Amino acid sequence: MFILLLITVVLFSNVVHHFLPLLSVPIVQILLGVLIVGLLPGNVLSIEPELFFVLFLAPLVFQSTLSMDKKTMRHLLNPILLAAVLLVFVTVFATGFLVHFLIPAIPLAAAFALAAALGPTDVVAVEAVSKRVSMPRKVMGILKGESIVNDATGIVCFQFAIIALVTSSVSLSSGLTFFVRVSLGGLGVGLLLTLVKFLLVNGLRRLRIETITIHIILGLMTPFLVFIVAEHLGTSGILAVFASGLVHALYSDELNPELVALHNAQENIWETFSYVLDGIVFVILGTQLRVILHPGEVGAFPIGTEMIIFTVVCITAVILLIRFFWCLGTVPKTVYHTTDAPVSSVKAGLLFSLAGTRGEVPLAIALSIPLVLSDGSDFPHRDLIILLIGGTIVLSLLITNFILPLLAPAKKDAPWNAAEHAVVTEILHTVVLDLQASVPPEDYTAVEIVIRHYYERINRHGQALTKPHLRQYFLRWEKDILLRMAENGTISNAAAHRFIKPPEINGNGTVEPLVQSVHRIAARGFQKERTLIVNMVEAGRLSQGVAAEMLANITMLEVHFPAPLPQ
Repeated sequence: MFILLLITVVLFSNVVHHFLPLLSVPIVQILLGVLIVGLLPGNVLSIEPELFFVLFLAPLVFQSTLSMDKKTMRHLLNPILLAAVLLVFVTVFATGFLVHFLIPAIPLAAAFALAAALGPTDVVAVEAVSKRVSMPRKVMGILKGESIVNDATGIVCFQFAIIALVTSSVSLSSGLTFFVRVSLGGLGVGLLLTLVKFLLVNGLRRLRIETITIHIILGLMTPFLVFIVAEHLGTSGILAVFASGLVHALYSDELNPELVALHNAQENIWETFSYVLDGIVFVILGTQLRVILHPGEVGAFPIGTEMIIFTVVCITAVILLIRFFWCLGTVPKTVYHTTDAPVSSVKAGLLFSLAGTRGEVPLAIALSIPLVLSDGSDFPHRDLIILLIGGTIVLSLLITNFILPLLAPAKKDAPWNAAEHAVVTEILHTVVLDLQASVPPEDYTAVEIVIRHYYERINRHGQALTKPHLRQYFLRWEKDILLRMAENGTISNAAAHRFIKPPEINGNGTVEPLVQSVHRIAARGFQKERTLIVNMVEAGRLSQGVAAEMLANITMLEVHFPAPLPQ
């Protein structure tokens, strides 16, 4: 009943957001959490803290790593790693000492745990920022890459601070040794278990018992199994999950490049799953804010309501200032100052600072704080620490939602001009030439099917197609072109109908070879097209708006192109 209520609130938050678009979905979910606190069966904090790691943090870290853009990570690796690792360490130390100074009742180790929980930035909020504001493309790339990697950095720092506080017996030398052993061990376990999974998938493929269902189930089980095994072996489960997700992101294409349906299904499942988890965490955060709304409950804390609010503001200000000066000192000017969109160093620092939103991962970390220490005593001021973390998350969301758009309002994309039409045609023609030159003769018929698709797009790419009509157009085009090819004898009637209808498995347990070939070649063409689009944007020949529209069309084509079943 408890989980069902939370999921219902998450779904309802989308309805509210539709009528209140100025409020981001996380803010709506927090407000709904505040409103429904009286309906919740008991205290949300009655959930075992350890469960938050395995139920929330493991899948969230895994999913965010899967979303990694390999090209962006490769080109901006240095600033991303600096922001995701060193910046987290600097923020933890500065914020930890600040919290201990403002509230001496909170031990220094607990203050460091609080600061470490606020280390990870929110990849979902960063994605939302990219749609609502006009930011330098490479700065947005750093923000996205940072939000992926700093999850693991912040969680490991948090775990180390908690262990130091709970055990009260960790020296500096033994602590560093423990940190290295647990970290390297976690990475090694994650890599090893991922290798075992890949071998299992390859074995199933050789036995011809591989299905999309098996892939999805294995994918959903991966972060939980990796985390549990790594923790059981005494290593970092979060780093193991991070390593596993990293390998999946780097080698996903090499694992099974031609199964378009599988990739789309996995992506949709993970997006839905992570969205529900994100929403549940934000709703839980709203339920915790009842302390602020009921001042009588603040009496249990060593400080009053005014000091709580002041501390939240100070924590947020310090985090923002550190990020601002970090950008000025470590991010090269070439990242944000380009000839077509020059940005001053001060504005770039403000954008980098204000876009560093804290979200669901810090809250899930906070709720995983243990209830008691090793001697059986209560964790010092646990509720106050969670409240401070929650208040900082809310304030950072409000800053991103209301202040950042004022600093960098979104640019309205102008209609396609003649030069951009020419560039789009050039991209499509280049893909056609690449397919003609690099595909074996035995795939001639499949290549002709895909090339006809590209010529159809060349003839129609300038015509505006709204999203409601886009899917109908693709489906109608597929049917018409395939029936024409069947009429002139290029393909058989049976092959044409296999495309128009969902592909069927023949007696040998495989799909029509022509169907498989077409989708393998189409996937290659789509990947080539994506690469050319990015190159044209970097060369300044294509605007971000046109590129985004083209990439969205490719995604739509992949989804609605008749997809083969796995062999």
